[in-house]
Amino acid sequence: MRKIDAEIDAVYAEYHALVAGARELAPDHAARITEAEALFEKVYADSREVRTKALANIDGQAFHLLRSGLSNRFEEARSAMAAGVEESHQALHVSAQQASYATNRTIIITWGTLGIGLLLSIGFSGLLIRREIAGVLVALRGSIQDVAEGRLDRTIPFGDRSNEVGEISRALAVLQRVARERDMQGWVKAEVAATIEPLQSAEDFASFAQMLLSRLSHSLPLLYGALYLADESRRRFIRVGGFAIDAPGETRSFAIGEGLVGQCAIDRRPMALDTCSNDHLQVATGLGGLMPRHLLLMPVIHQDSVSAVLELAPIGSPDEQQKALIEALLPSVAMNAEILAGNIETRKLLEESQIQTASLAAS
Repeated sequence: MRKIDAEIDAVYAEYHALVAGARELAPDHAARITEAEALFEKVYADSREVRTKALANIDGQAFHLLRSGLSNRFEEARSAMAAGVEESHQALHVSAQQASYATNRTIIITWGTLGIGLLLSIGFSGLLIRREIAGVLVALRGSIQDVAEGRLDRTIPFGDRSNEVGEISRALAVLQRVARERDMQGWVKAEVAATIEPLQSAEDFASFAQMLLSRLSHSLPLLYGALYLADESRRRFIRVGGFAIDAPGETRSFAIGEGLVGQCAIDRRPMALDTCSNDHLQVATGLGGLMPRHLLLMPVIHQDSVSAVLELAPIGSPDEQQKALIEALLPSVAMNAEILAGNIETRKLLEESQIQTASLAAS
């Protein structure tokens, strides 16, 4: 009996611990829990007399006290506690349902937000890609139109890309370069023909030089130019005419290897020089003088022999097209200079023959 009494005290202590925990977990039901706890306390206090009689082995009185009302109060306390537990369970169930609903709603909102964000991201990315592709295609179309319409000096974009766009751009750049070279060759041929045509009507080297340099200045703007013709020995070069030079009638000559003209003849290669402000080279104008910044000397070679040296002072450094023109023009100049030299020699022999004939007729 004493063992049962000790277990009842342990249950009483555990009950109070559980009631305190329930009050913390369910503060909304604290009144119900307190009410049930008060009933339990009253039952526990009333049971002490019964437990005392039982411990004293007065079983008859103990049963009488138990039946006289203690069992009813114990049932009331149990019912109150059961009602509190049921109410707590219902409250927990409602809370669980609300929490589940809130969780599901949060999940739905989260997934909806993610879905909308994903759709917006895909749409925005698609828009950016479409704009990028459209921009690339528009730029390439403009470059293709430039090449087709002869605007060959414009830069073709996207050539540094490693994808298909880069391959198209590089192929278009090759086409542009080929078209530029073709146009340049056509221009060079046309300019050479336009320059050589008047030379064929020249009667002396002074007019030959003047026609050559005057026509050349249309394609290569000049501050001045001069033509130095080799004598019969090919050891001295004499200025026979020029363009915008001082004292055009004054004879200037250079032995082979002498000065820039003679050095160009002996080296048999073009010379390109940039002058500086300390140089004394000037071109006279109506207002004073101009200082050439660039100087070109080119040997005119015919049948492996330097027949003349062309000296030019262009306004700016020649570009690739102008250099190609000069390179293509020199062989034709050499050939026409030889033809003119032959014509002059023929006229000279004809005049001498006519003089001799007249002398013989007079005698």
